[in-house]
Amino acid sequence: AKASGATETYAQRVQKLEVTLDNAQVNLGKLLLPAVSEVTSGFAKLAEKAADFIEVPLSDKVRQEKAELNSLVQSIVLTNDNEQLRLDLIKDLNRNYPEFLGNTALENVTNSELLKTLKLVNDEYDLKIQKVAMQELVEESTVKAAAAFKEMKTQIRSAGDELSKLSSIGDLRVEDILESNLSIGAKTKLLRNFQDQLAGTNALYERSARLTGADTRLSDEDFKLYMEIENGLRGVNKSLNNANKARDEFNNLSTESLEIQQEFNQFLEDNPLLNGNGTPRP
Repeated sequence: AKASGATETYAQRVQKLEVTLDNAQVNLGKLLLPAVSEVTSGFAKLAEKAADFIEVPLSDKVRQEKAELNSLVQSIVLTNDNEQLRLDLIKDLNRNYPEFLGNTALENVTNSELLKTLKLVNDEYDLKIQKVAMQELVEESTVKAAAAFKEMKTQIRSAGDELSKLSSIGDLRVEDILESNLSIGAKTKLLRNFQDQLAGTNALYERSARLTGADTRLSDEDFKLYMEIENGLRGVNKSLNNANKARDEFNNLSTESLEIQQEFNQFLEDNPLLNGNGTPRP
């Protein structure tokens, strides 16, 4: 069973994570990268899955709670020669853990009953600790995948910024390419083609010069334009390569996260003794 309030709490945390990443559902299709739609849909599934999880206390807090309960019960069991102290400890137990003794009359509780109930509760605490530990893995994997997604967006944005710098060249043919509605990748390809045209034209000039003996060579202006494009594209390509690496990392991490989440869901299904909010029930 799910605790709706706890589920909303976790979903809100995932939503805050998305906001921190400048809206993880942003459409990156216009920016670049093949398979970027797969990346965004993967993250959407990640966030969607996360909403199904139940918020639970930290594992160390659960372990501390278990240790305190065990310490209190052991104190009661070892206190046999002071009935009043024993009864006071039992009242403390009942006050702090009301479900432990249930409707049993406090003055009639035996050590055997205490130890038997404690064993059952410890078994459930062990499940609870395992559950919390798995939940922590879910959260950790989600954060790692989100960080990779953010890095991918940052690198795509950097590639766009680097590409925009080419406008300073002042060549109308370059401007036409930069002002088009194409993706970063498509613009980069067009600029490469333009470089090839420059080089090809100059190759023809040089061949003609060899055949005719004319003094024809690569013009300083074309060479400068070629190199300005080349230098600018270095920064673009570096950012695109980093974006692709981050995309691959995100795909791997999101797949890993979904597997952890599925394992966590299966654990909850296999352990119905845990109630909706994951609190051990004696």
